Amino acid sequence: MRWRMQFSFLFLSLAATVASAVSASYADAPATGTTDFVKLASQCDEAKAHFRPLTADDLNQVRDRLVVALDRLDARLKLAGDNGDAWRKYLLWDVVQKEVRRTEGKPDRKALYSAFERYNAGHEGLALSWFIDVRNALYEFSGIAREIESPVIQQTYAPILDKLANHIKGFAVKANREDALGISDCVIRLKQIHQASELVAAIEKQFAQPNLLAEASEATIAAGLGETIDDTAPIEDCIMGTSISGTGHTVGKTEPKLTPDDSRGVIDMFLFATAYSQTVGLNGPVCIYSQGETKIGAVKRLWIDEEGVHSHPASSNAETNTEIQDIKSHRGSKLIERIAWKKAGKSLPKAEGVAAQHAEAKINARIDAQADKTVEEANEKYQNKIRKPLEEHKLFPEQINVSSTESALKAVTRLSGEALIAAPTAPPVVAEGSDISVRIHESMINNFARGALGGMTIEEEKFQAKVVELFGKLPDKMRPNDKEEPWTVSFASREPITVSFADNTFTITIRGTQFVTGTKPYPGMNISATYTIVNKDGKVKAVRAEKLDIAPPGKTTLSSSESGLKTMLEKRFDKVFDKEISGEGFVPQGKFAKAGKFVPVQFEAKDGWLLLAWKREPAPK
Repeated sequence: MRWRMQFSFLFLSLAATVASAVSASYADAPATGTTDFVKLASQCDEAKAHFRPLTADDLNQVRDRLVVALDRLDARLKLAGDNGDAWRKYLLWDVVQKEVRRTEGKPDRKALYSAFERYNAGHEGLALSWFIDVRNALYEFSGIAREIESPVIQQTYAPILDKLANHIKGFAVKANREDALGISDCVIRLKQIHQASELVAAIEKQFAQPNLLAEASEATIAAGLGETIDDTAPIEDCIMGTSISGTGHTVGKTEPKLTPDDSRGVIDMFLFATAYSQTVGLNGPVCIYSQGETKIGAVKRLWIDEEGVHSHPASSNAETNTEIQDIKSHRGSKLIERIAWKKAGKSLPKAEGVAAQHAEAKINARIDAQADKTVEEANEKYQNKIRKPLEEHKLFPEQINVSSTESALKAVTRLSGEALIAAPTAPPVVAEGSDISVRIHESMINNFARGALGGMTIEEEKFQAKVVELFGKLPDKMRPNDKEEPWTVSFASREPITVSFADNTFTITIRGTQFVTGTKPYPGMNISATYTIVNKDGKVKAVRAEKLDIAPPGKTTLSSSESGLKTMLEKRFDKVFDKEISGEGFVPQGKFAKAGKFVPVQFEAKDGWLLLAWKREPAPK
């Protein structure tokens, strides 16, 4: 008996959905929890009376963290050989080591800052966690060394709190990107100078709600993971001394069922099948011809959590009924045949029990072998293609909670990143009857972009290579024509790319501090595309404003060179930003294709959230 029980894992599909859905900033929409924000503003005033002068203990605390970060980076650079030595030279390694490990006198702040600027230069590779940890600790160490026993830090402490209170009050009235960014900057500054720890913790808690939620119904999972079984295979076995051979035909199905669990997503894969057999058994002087029917029930438990996919050993139950059709003696002896019939009749119940046990063992082994291979492949992809790269760039979410109910598999995620704050409001409600939904707060995308691109300089050729690496091919709209020179863009540090979701519109903004085409440099430009979500006649789509908003940051009047750059950027980004994004739905790829088409039932942007929900239209049988 041989059959295939295919296991796919929903988190991979959810990850693909989230990836295609594509600092903290928030939409111009009323903020919720106003009382909490007012309380935070009051705490800012209260914190003024609790200034704490910095001491050598503060410096040593940061020094210890910097030493650990340097040792970790050193171990990484040793693996790179000559390239690692080149990095050390560029990063003023010996200078930093001397100042950090100085036992007498004060560190040379100018030398430390020179090294910090190199860590912060935005070159490829510096966005890896080993460099980021040193960069952040180096900046804080240099700052603490400057501010110990200095009156300046105490003079700036109250203004920081006043600024923070104003931003919180402004955000309480109307959530907006400027105040959210101001809150983030003030919190970062307070942490750098080791002040107002209780206030900082309260603010981080207020802005610590998840900013990505994904959900799939049990019906979707069942449609994607369920399989029909119709398989014919040879049989070889030995039961109670009888060597059996023949052919088995197995028909049935696998049915996934969700089991409620708050701490992980649990999927029980049930198998229901019947195996029909035609066999010949050889025992001593006779051949036993028989047909059998084995009822099979089996279950394999899978669960998904932050670490990946896991499984329990399969468990099964089988019941075999056998009908002996004929017994023939090799020598044609009727006496031997009568004795064999009598003996077979007495031993048949026990033989059926042994056959059922053998069937259970084979079923369990096959389920485990197939599932374990799939689990291993899924975890390898998750760890090496998703988790490890994100962790290396300090972009892995601080929170990932997978859970299951009887009706849905859910994933809840929070990414605060270097901005330190995530969503300040609860997500919108998904319409009843949805089969797949994604709710993403703009802070998730903005925090991710800040960590991935903040201050970085990207060349067009390398950017295109990354796109091909991620998606397998370069979209036609990203292909330059022969008349266009290659470009390089240097992204802004705090807000390289942002999105905002409000009032059924969403805006995507790219902020470059410098553009280079060929060898000619151009000044910084902000490029924005605004889309309006249109729901009409049961169909949804997003329509882009006719013109892109392209202008230097903080300027309304353009120089001649800026006007030329604007014209060039208009031509290039008019191709990048589609004029219309259709909401006709999608058919999943791979094994989930048989689930059918998913059509949109919700496409909304409000209060900083983008909500996408689809309902499944089953594929024709």
